[in-house]
Amino acid sequence: MLKVSGLFCLLCHVGDPSLTLIHGLQNVRFKGYLWDEGFHQQLVRLWDLDWTLKILKSWFGKTDELGWIPRQMIIGAEVRWSARPSSWPQIPCSANPPSHHWVLDSILKQESDNGGGLLDDFLREIWMPLERNFKWYLRTQTSLIPGLLRWAGRTREYCLPSGMDDYPRAPIMTKREAHLDLHSWMIVSSRAISKTASRLGKSEEYIYYEELSKNLTKLLLDNFWDEDRNLMDDFYFSKTGEKKFVGHFGYLNFFPLFLHALPTDSNEFAGAMSRLLDRGNGMWTKFGLRSLSSHDPYYLKGDSYWTGLIWFNINYLAISSFFNYANNPIDYPMSNSLRGMIRLAYHELRQGLIRLVVENFVDTGFIWEVYDGSTGKGQDNHPFTGWTALIVNVLAEIY
Repeated sequence: MLKVSGLFCLLCHVGDPSLTLIHGLQNVRFKGYLWDEGFHQQLVRLWDLDWTLKILKSWFGKTDELGWIPRQMIIGAEVRWSARPSSWPQIPCSANPPSHHWVLDSILKQESDNGGGLLDDFLREIWMPLERNFKWYLRTQTSLIPGLLRWAGRTREYCLPSGMDDYPRAPIMTKREAHLDLHSWMIVSSRAISKTASRLGKSEEYIYYEELSKNLTKLLLDNFWDEDRNLMDDFYFSKTGEKKFVGHFGYLNFFPLFLHALPTDSNEFAGAMSRLLDRGNGMWTKFGLRSLSSHDPYYLKGDSYWTGLIWFNINYLAISSFFNYANNPIDYPMSNSLRGMIRLAYHELRQGLIRLVVENFVDTGFIWEVYDGSTGKGQDNHPFTGWTALIVNVLAEIY
């Protein structure tokens, strides 16, 4: 076990080198979680990029011939001792948010002026599994709506592949639905692979993926905008063929903002951002953003897990996007008034997140996985220095 920048990495193996994984540890559960890893590495990369590249290379090394990477990696006797046997097998059509693509996109942006060396060697090594993995998402997470995507394997109560387990989705089971968060993630993935191709001098691949990224953005604007609510949302087609937006209000509606998937000079960006910045929308608390608005009819229903609690990872997506929008007018053009509103929201959210983590640590001695949406009290897994460790980035204002 290796300590890296305050997180812990575990090297698991069972003799076969193909069954070896270096990954961040959230807590005493030694499993590797794919979408957690991207958040872990948003911290580690800023202090030790070499270790982040080793860890990402390890994950990409688990890509099978079809392009699938398991959403959980339960390798080795010690790890299996801590996990239920029913959780050991992984389903090859089951996805997870590609946060490993997101952190790659962040690295490429950070290192855009630094050519050669370790990063380029890393990119050459991961190119084939990266491309295979991206195409796997596009091939296996398809909707029956042409050009759009849905998380395969969702049930009426849960959408485990999305990472937001019990967050409410369409009220009927249908493959004629489209998931906003997945579509936003794919825009990030196309952006990352396009940048990788450009850096490696793969001109044909760069042109292809750059065009694909533009097409995905157009599909986002054309399909997911709910004009009546001035908001992006999941949608589905009813049994009578009527297009319906799902209609809830929470994290999901703002993934295109959090992941920089919307053009910032568009009416849709301004409209959605105004809804997010409204302090009376039921998401804002003095500790951070709730997963689901307290005004939503599904608030704290289901397992009360992603239906009102405060999750640090999504708050990190929000605050890092606020910081970038507020401080980078060249990449993110918008009106001065809107930028000023985002800047104010950034400072308010930052103070809330610091209060959330510090007060809980002082009171309990722990950093927690998730926090109560009203009291801010820590809940569930602890100690949890996984994605909640991103409080370090927030304190340092380095994103």
